[in-house]
Amino acid sequence: MHAKFPQCYLLMDKASPPHYKLKKVLKYLKKNKETLIPVYLPTTASLEFMVMEEIWNMAQ
Repeated sequence: MHAKFPQCYLLMDKASPPHYKLKKVLKYLKKNKETLIPVYLPTTASLEFMVMEEIWNMAQ
């Protein structure tokens, strides 16, 4: 997907360390910092993200 679109937003939570601490992930983000924009979701429970949680539950 990243190759198809010139600029992408990557939504990540900080619930699981591999999402944001894995060396492979950090290397990829650094390599593609011009075209890939990471957006970290807040760790606190926010009402506007409850819909996102419901989507994750349905996808599992």
